[in-house]
Amino acid sequence: MRAYQGIFGIVFLFVSIVRAFAASEPPSSQVACDDLCQAVTERTAISRQKSGKYIGLGVGVSLLSSAKGDGGISINNNIASPYDNLIPIPSFGIRAGTMSFFNRYIGVRGFFGFDMGFGKHSGMLTMLSLGIDAIAEFPVSKEHSVFLGGILGIGADAYLYYDQKDYNRWSRMKKAGEVFMQAGLTAMVGKHSRINLIYRFLPARRASHFSPAGIVSLEYGFKF
Repeated sequence: MRAYQGIFGIVFLFVSIVRAFAASEPPSSQVACDDLCQAVTERTAISRQKSGKYIGLGVGVSLLSSAKGDGGISINNNIASPYDNLIPIPSFGIRAGTMSFFNRYIGVRGFFGFDMGFGKHSGMLTMLSLGIDAIAEFPVSKEHSVFLGGILGIGADAYLYYDQKDYNRWSRMKKAGEVFMQAGLTAMVGKHSRINLIYRFLPARRASHFSPAGIVSLEYGFKF
């Protein structure tokens, strides 16, 4: 009788241990769901982390094309190539806008920009711009803290150019607005910092004296 009681006790203890272990381990379907939910949550968190408002600074060179000869004589040609006589003007500017990422890799940004440049003969270039860019980038670190990719956008700007030699009166200042395209490289470093290297294409214009050719800029942006 005691032998049966001992066997029964051992069986009861074994069954209790098995039931306790089974209760502590979630079903395989729950494990799969947890893994999927965790992956989706992480991706959503990265997208939200990359989205938001930002403000930035930029430095670069604004390229102006003057359709004049070396002696300052205007070329008698109504169609001036924007690369006839490039005038580089060092410039700096500020940027502000918002970014929104659809997933970890693809996003858009809208921006407002203000640039100023200073050149020869006390020349001053002032430019306002408004545009939208598409961003495609991929992580280059396992922690997804650094992304590298490309940027392509379109926008419109208005500019005013003045100097003390040829455009020294309001009636002679160059004032215009136009549509532009821009492209370049972009990198996200950490949660808040973004660096862009951008070339802005300003279309060739029918001009006898003056036309913009483009802007090359290096930008740093801080995302809130």
